[in-house]
Parts: sequence; structure tokens; C-alpha cells
Amino acid sequence: MRIAIWQPAAPFTARQPFVTALAAVMARAAAAGCRLLLAPERPLRAPEGTPPADVAEPSDGALARSLAALCRRHRLGLAFGYQERFAGHVHASLMVLSPEGLALANYRRAHLRREEEGWIAAGNWLTLFPFARWRPGLLGGADLEHPEPARALALTGADLLLAVGDGAGPEPAILRTLLAARAWENRLPILYADFAPPRGAGSAAVAADGRALAGAGEDELLIAGPLAGEASDRRPKRRPELYARLTEIDG
Repeated sequence: MRIAIWQPAAPFTARQPFVTALAAVMARAAAAGCRLLLAPERPLRAPEGTPPADVAEPSDGALARSLAALCRRHRLGLAFGYQERFAGHVHASLMVLSPEGLALANYRRAHLRREEEGWIAAGNWLTLFPFARWRPGLLGGADLEHPEPARALALTGADLLLAVGDGAGPEPAILRTLLAARAWENRLPILYADFAPPRGAGSAAVAADGRALAGAGEDELLIAGPLAGEASDRRPKRRPELYARLTEIDG
């Protein structure tokens, strides 16, 4: 399976330029034989000074319907981050659409950075979804900066990790180290979408043994794959009796 990773130069602040740019990238990815396009977290966001809640949309809103139509047109799956309005809260969410334009998953990011607290609500679960005989797990933003989410997805049965950044994560050198560590410690390949430098750390693909499969270049489209056989069955041996207490919450 081939997966395309989009690394735009910067976020878009208007819907039509975003949809137009995404349509062009999806056409390129489809022509390259890709099955899925991975976009950064929140490639479409509020203009400076606009409250995030003013531009947040429900998971079945106009933006999702527009992007579902692009999936059907290009016969290409899409994983994209957006600001989701749900039950009076705003989440940093990651939606996955099938090549038929059907929603396969909608993940609300579980971990927040300090500066996000108060305007983004944290999600409370981790998400796997079926895609082309794979079971990718989703990681958004600060999720990658903690070891537990990737490990939990691996233990639940993920054989691939899809991670997205929003340009606010660690500097590129630290991010590459984190990607290699998450891949190695879980024996899973990781595909990561972020904005191109200097706005973000750039996109990357890392093999299950921590080797870099591909890295950010000057092109806004990065092709990862074919990924067949990249997932490793040599998972690390664990001794959960030693650290089970770490997951307990004191009353």
C-alpha cells in the first residue's frame, strides 16, 4: 500500500483555497497509485485573532461533506485534522474518509499542550480503523510526545501509526528522534504529516525498526510505500506486573 503525506507550506485561513489546494494534491496522490492521503493537523484554521469556536464544525458539517466529495472524485482515502464542534466543546480532531467518501474514524486528540488548555477539549479514547487490510492507529499533535498512546494502540492491534502535527511541536531534530523511538519501541511503521519548514517540522515516514523511509523535501507531497511487510512481529517483551501500578489513579 502506498500512502501520500501532504506538507503544505502553512495553514489555510479560507476554505476555498484549502479545498482547491487539497484537490490538486489528491489528484497527484491518486495518479501515483496511493490509497490514502495524510494531511497535517488543522490545515484549515481560524484567521489570527478569531476564536477557534467560531470556525469549528461538526463531524458531518459542510467541510467534511466537501472533502468526502473529493475522495469519491479521486478514489482516494483521506485523513485530515480539523476543529470539531461537539456538545458545546471544540476538539482537535482527526477524521478518516474512505475512497468512497465514507467516514471510517473520527479521533479527538487525547493530549493537550499547556497553551491549548481552555480552548480545546481533550478526547478520552484512542482509535484504530480498518483500511486496505491494515489497522492504522491515529495520533494527533501532542499525543506523539507521550509514549503511552502509541503503546496502547500497538497493544490493541495497530499495525501502522498515522500521526499529524500542527507546526507547534518539538524542533525537527527532536521530532525525528521521537518518531524513531515510537516506531522502534512498538515495532510499528509511523507516517507523520506536518507543515513544511520553517512553519513546521516537515513530514516523514519511519520504518518499524526506526529507520527513516522518507523525509521532508521541497515537494509538498511525500510518497511512502509500498508498506507491505513493514510491520514487525518481533514486538518487545513486556513485564506488565512491574508497571501496572503506573496506570492506577489514587482516590
